[in-house]
Amino acid sequence: MRQLLILMMAGAGVVLAQTPASPAKPVTPPAVAPAKRTPPALKTRTGDAKQAMPSEAARQEAANQVVAAHESWGPAMSSTIASATLQEVARDGATYTYHLYAAGMSRDRLYKIVAWPVNQVRPVEIVRGVALDAVGMAICPGQLGTCGKITAPNEAVNLNITIAPGRPVRVGIVAEDESTSAYTKLVPVPIRGVDKGCTLEAVMLTQSGAIAVIEGSGFAPNSEIDMQLVNGDQRSGGKTRVDDKGLYFATVIPVIDGVANGTMKINVTSAKCNPSLSFDWGVKPQPAAAPSAAPAPAGTKK
Repeated sequence: MRQLLILMMAGAGVVLAQTPASPAKPVTPPAVAPAKRTPPALKTRTGDAKQAMPSEAARQEAANQVVAAHESWGPAMSSTIASATLQEVARDGATYTYHLYAAGMSRDRLYKIVAWPVNQVRPVEIVRGVALDAVGMAICPGQLGTCGKITAPNEAVNLNITIAPGRPVRVGIVAEDESTSAYTKLVPVPIRGVDKGCTLEAVMLTQSGAIAVIEGSGFAPNSEIDMQLVNGDQRSGGKTRVDDKGLYFATVIPVIDGVANGTMKINVTSAKCNPSLSFDWGVKPQPAAAPSAAPAPAGTKK
């Protein structure tokens, strides 16, 4: 089967027009259960004992909503028994190509594929009229009312995504009648620190790095860790405990009023391990790429 090219941006740029060519349409996310966890905030300002100013409180509330929505994108939002996965099939520099697979979803329905890049306020629809083949891969049937070309039926849907470090790829497949859906996410190029079996990872939930969720794993269950944050001349942090699975989650808002950009450094000390990482914030957005959609060269097989 030949392959349909669908281009979207995960870390910079915009979701692009697809075949059939039409402007990307905003998608209203379905009602979802609260995220399984709402990571606590780690402030990076001096004087943490002071009561937060209203502007800071509002900033924190907005960050919490972004984090909760990100955490819900996946099984929490998916229909019962439905799931979705992305499989990398090619790579060209910062552009990764994926195929989307769905399980627990009918092959007798047509679907639309949605995506939620970090530079968009809400998910957008990128292509509709999608079907699932015998193994659950998203394809364009090339028939009336579906995506693709009549002359090239059943071509695989290629999702070409420009990747930036730490930025998640969030994709979903939704029945056109809204009866069923499945969502998946991954971070192709993680910002990660590893030490003695412990992992610390920063997931950037905005294009500029203004909101990040910190995920720690591999620590001794219910053990104490000391997390220290250095952001320019500001230092903060302290001791806390991981959960009974050795996991830890926190929201970081590294933005400093009056400062355009900087580097956040995070160090964790525990009895077992001492992972650390750093990431830049205030990153200048890259120019958006021009819309582009085209079928793969004739004869290309999935």
